Amino acid sequence: MMAARSLIHLFRTTRPELLYKKDRGRPTEAAEELTSMNYGRIEAIDYIPGAEVLLKEKHEEVVINSDSDSNEDEWVDIEHSSDEAGNNTSDDDNDGSDTERKADAAKEISLGRILTDEDFKRIDMANNKNQLPDRGVKGKLKETQAESKRKYDKAARIASVKEGQKDRQKFGYKDGRLNIHCSKTNRERRKKKNFQMIKHKVKSKVKRSFKDKQIALRNHLIHLKKMK
Repeated sequence: MMAARSLIHLFRTTRPELLYKKDRGRPTEAAEELTSMNYGRIEAIDYIPGAEVLLKEKHEEVVINSDSDSNEDEWVDIEHSSDEAGNNTSDDDNDGSDTERKADAAKEISLGRILTDEDFKRIDMANNKNQLPDRGVKGKLKETQAESKRKYDKAARIASVKEGQKDRQKFGYKDGRLNIHCSKTNRERRKKKNFQMIKHKVKSKVKRSFKDKQIALRNHLIHLKKMK
């Protein structure tokens, strides 16, 4: 079982198209960027995959520093709805070239500076993060779903259990007699007797001969015939 799971995980990370759709798992960012290496195909890269993270972190640091140095009395530009619509169309056009932009950014970092051990750790963390599936955004709870159940103590639970047992039939032995005040037969009484009181009769019943069994069966059938 463990070997089969390891093999499926290997194909997920290298050749997911060879698996059935149910075995591919959730799509990840690394799987979308993966290209299948067919026979005879050579793909040599001149950059370190994932190095674009360092450029992104550097850009964020520059933006934070510029925001801290700016004054609070500056003008604020408000975007119009038409501008937002134009931005949405441009975002859709740029989705196809996202991989190329990442490759250019990684190449710029790889060729422009010497990477340290700390940089390689950040790159490895970013690559491992791309391997994780996207879990999506959690939806907000509705007002009806936000209600929690009341906490019952032991006394309240016992009361609720007893209330549910009111209309329920009683479990256990059911007396089949039409009149519960009439007497029981010896056979019915024998079921409630201690085994030490009837073991001698059981032994004698086992040791009976074939002729005695025939006589007992005949008498039993005659008794049933009289009862009808």
